[in-house]
Amino acid sequence: MLPLIVTVTLLGQAPGLEIAAQGRTDYVIAISADASPSERFGAGELADFLGQISGARFPIVETAEPPARAIVVGGLAGDESLGDEGYVLRTEGERLIIAGGKRRGAMYGCYGLLEDVLGCRWWSATGSTIPRMDHLVIPPLDERVVPILEYREPFWGEAFDGLWCARNRQNSSHASLTEEMGGKTVYTGFVHTFYSLVPPDQYFADHPEYFSLIDGKRTTSGGQLCLTNPEVVRIAAETAKQWIRDNPETDIVSVSQNDWHGNCQCDNCRAVDEREGSPSGSMIQFVNQVAEIVEEEFPEVAIDTLAYQYTRRPPKTLRPRDNVIVRLCSIECCFSHGLEACPTNQSFEEDIVGWSEICDRLYVWNYTTIFPHYVSPFPNLHAMGPDLKFLVDHSVVGLFEQGAYPPGGGGEFSELRAWVQAKLMWDPTLDPRALIEEFVEGYYGPAAEPILEWIDVFNDRVIEEDIHVNIWTPPTASHLTDELVAQGLELFDAALERVDGDATLSSRVARQRLPLEYAQIMRWSTSERMRYVVDAQGARIPGGEQYQAAVEHFAAEFQAQGIQEIREGGGTFQPWLESARGKFVSSPTVTVKAGGLTAYLLPEYGARVARLADHEGGRELVALPQPEMGDLGSGGIAFTYGASIPKVAFEATPSHSLLSGEPEPGVWVGFGAVERDRRMALVAEIKNNREEPLEIAPRLLCALAPDGATLRLRPEEGFTRYIQGGNDRTGYVVGDVTILAPGETWSGSVTVDRGRPARRLLSARTVRSYCGDWRYYLPPDFSGTRVVEGAEMGVAGYLTGHHVEWAIQWHVADGLLRDGARYRVRARIRAEVVGDQGGALTAGVWHSASATTNCTTALSAEAATGDWEVIEVGVVEWRDGGYAWLAPAANPANVPEILVDWIEFEEVARP
Repeated sequence: MLPLIVTVTLLGQAPGLEIAAQGRTDYVIAISADASPSERFGAGELADFLGQISGARFPIVETAEPPARAIVVGGLAGDESLGDEGYVLRTEGERLIIAGGKRRGAMYGCYGLLEDVLGCRWWSATGSTIPRMDHLVIPPLDERVVPILEYREPFWGEAFDGLWCARNRQNSSHASLTEEMGGKTVYTGFVHTFYSLVPPDQYFADHPEYFSLIDGKRTTSGGQLCLTNPEVVRIAAETAKQWIRDNPETDIVSVSQNDWHGNCQCDNCRAVDEREGSPSGSMIQFVNQVAEIVEEEFPEVAIDTLAYQYTRRPPKTLRPRDNVIVRLCSIECCFSHGLEACPTNQSFEEDIVGWSEICDRLYVWNYTTIFPHYVSPFPNLHAMGPDLKFLVDHSVVGLFEQGAYPPGGGGEFSELRAWVQAKLMWDPTLDPRALIEEFVEGYYGPAAEPILEWIDVFNDRVIEEDIHVNIWTPPTASHLTDELVAQGLELFDAALERVDGDATLSSRVARQRLPLEYAQIMRWSTSERMRYVVDAQGARIPGGEQYQAAVEHFAAEFQAQGIQEIREGGGTFQPWLESARGKFVSSPTVTVKAGGLTAYLLPEYGARVARLADHEGGRELVALPQPEMGDLGSGGIAFTYGASIPKVAFEATPSHSLLSGEPEPGVWVGFGAVERDRRMALVAEIKNNREEPLEIAPRLLCALAPDGATLRLRPEEGFTRYIQGGNDRTGYVVGDVTILAPGETWSGSVTVDRGRPARRLLSARTVRSYCGDWRYYLPPDFSGTRVVEGAEMGVAGYLTGHHVEWAIQWHVADGLLRDGARYRVRARIRAEVVGDQGGALTAGVWHSASATTNCTTALSAEAATGDWEVIEVGVVEWRDGGYAWLAPAANPANVPEILVDWIEFEEVARP
């Protein structure tokens, strides 16, 4: 699809208009008596910037008969097809005509003249480039410009300034665009509005049939609306109409699914979805019905809905009505290679093709930052331009580019991204590479060369080495290396040298150095550099002063720049800083010797054992591991050695210095491990020294647990566990560990590979995971682990109740479950119930390949017992690449927390 921006410049018919010379002008800017607020504002902006360019003062006159030497601003110039935002620039004799739609068109024409013809640039809210000319000459013009995208929103903290948006011709819904700036796109409700349209508190008690039927029960916890219920259509439409009555400026009303799954499974909804091949079937049917009712009273207002996660695939036969907007979301995609260039994005490409064939007003919600790590390098700059053109080529007419949006901004190259996105959303035919270079050279001045070199080195690498990066990828992943980060820091140091003495440019460059500093700190904190040395002189990290200095330098600059949040979801800076500082600590030690062993205790940390050494045998049995988001010595397994050593706690995680092979007879070690290459050896009951994955027998469970929890290995345990490794985390087989008395023998080791598990693991009918196997979203605010009484292992995961994120996820290793087999999924949980209203928990299984949730459940506050209970998530046909998830229901007033003990898959039937 070709852009609707058409620009024709007629040259050679006249010498051009000299409208100012040597600081003087005899031109006026003429507006009509009935000029709109934006036309008056545009005329004022034009007078101001023409004055800055030429040194001359351009008076604004209100007249129906402009003089010959006038710049006339306003009017449609007889062309209704210009709409609200299109404009013409035309020279007629000695006049310059700037005409367009009254809402924004003529104002945009003023900015078009200033930017596209005269070279003004508004890089950010605080940075611009305005040329200076002794002779200000306007070339002969006859241009007509209509933007291809009717809705343009660069959703960055740095892009919410109203003046910046108006000058860069963006009609964002969230920017501070006043009426005189043409106003904003008024997006009433904006997103995830189902429970605002039909509030559960108002309707569920008397009419549960208005809400999702899930596994035979009507629920509002993690659910949606029953989209085939006529009363739901009526109530939602009436609510939408009332919203418009209350806000008459509304352009669009959002009628969109909640930000989770849980679509209705009643017979009527299921019939529509099965007929249409997607849950988008019942969604589009419902939204069409609401839109038809709303249109009767408000024909100019559009109804918006989402094609998001479970509704992303378009329906087979239904088409959205003319007054319906569909916002397609790209949340699952790889963004380092681009939407079209990456094979992993094939299903999204298929979906956008499908929607473009049936939807006249297709919008896209796109993602352009790393949400758990706003201040982290994100290698999508080379894909950003091709992505936008790909979307426009598939009939997209509205675009929401979500970035780091908290006050203060702070995302990597956020000013650059917002400006380039704004330019491309206004004119998708522009060269994105040329725009990047123009911005860097214009905004960073002499520092441009090393900054552009870093952009190319970083962004080219992920393409050349085929590294996939999504919106959750941490800075410890493979798209960055220590060497690459060091190279980037050197380039930014060179950039800072080039602007030394210029406070403004130095501040701009220092702001963009922060992402590399953050990556360095995050990578250091999970690397071998953070290994403690423990001896009689104390516990300390050699060279840790370098880490501490990096943290303090980063903190000072981060706060000086006015950045407030480090990640999405209220991730304020101070908790992160306290955690980062907490990794660099030292402590004195106290030594205890008995039975040939020496224990080095940390008296400041609950007498935890940081090191256990067998000096007679020359073995290091336990060494303090690298710290992880906590204090020194946090965590541990309880152990007992004879009667002469008191019961103390120590933490045992994989470390090069830990025991491998067979221990000495009579010496018991609760848990020992060593990593070499990609193999992990564990002290265990069963000996297996192969270099391949091993089925962990039902009677073999080793343990890791924080805060001194006592763990025991018991033969009656009847489930199979698997040790899962990864680049930046290690899973643990968690269970009960028997403490043997002196004189008993405990020997042997288990060696497992960190790659795919052996197919013999498939003999396990039941696979259970504990908190050490899971991923946690935004810890500790949204989720995490802690010691919990009543948990089988003494430690459990937790979900805070104020959000709806899938904050606990068990990403099951490929091959652990039988592909295509059916499994019953359960979880043992305990909800803290303080009220009986609303939801408590939702859970499900997500399959990445199909981008669908195959089974879900919801637990209400009323149904939760408040004690440990096993909930049935459902039965799923397993496909490798999936994961189980649990989420709270954003109901902290009734359920402030949920504890999760374990998640289990039990095979239902096997041929």
